[in-house]
Amino acid sequence: MLGRKTDIHKENEVLERVRQTPASPAEDDYAGSSGYRALDEEKVPVISFNLLKNEYAFEINGAVEVLRCRSITAVPRTTEIIKGILSLRGEIIPIIDLKKRLGVGVTGECDGKILIMAIEDLKAGFIVDKLSGVHEVPWNSIVRSSVVEGSPETSLFVDGVISIGNRTINLLNLGKIINISC
Repeated sequence: MLGRKTDIHKENEVLERVRQTPASPAEDDYAGSSGYRALDEEKVPVISFNLLKNEYAFEINGAVEVLRCRSITAVPRTTEIIKGILSLRGEIIPIIDLKKRLGVGVTGECDGKILIMAIEDLKAGFIVDKLSGVHEVPWNSIVRSSVVEGSPETSLFVDGVISIGNRTINLLNLGKIINISC
């Protein structure tokens, strides 16, 4: 009977050690852990589009939907970058002339796409010439640069430059663009 109690006591000790073993790998074993991804391996999903001859992108986490151009209602006495508003399923969405905002031109009649983006509780539509696609870009391949294609105003809104093959894509900061007072 004494042997049986000793065996149970040993089993309890083993179970207690297993229970107290950290679930995460030790600091020196992070690289070998299957759950660990180094920062240079993380990918950022972006949606890219063209404005005139340049290509731009937003991080996709702010994308809501893409619409064909439709009737935009002009709003008097608004800043010149606001093209107007659009009623989308009962919600009023301001439409921003992204070319004007970036200082690369002015959108005439809307003949491209409207990219609806959201940041926190605010939605806004951006007129783009055409969508280029969705890409997963390694985080370490985004180069922080003050030299950006376009106008001097463009560099105020660019977080970095992405190179995919022979293409250069300017990664825009949605928060800075929506902040009309910038």
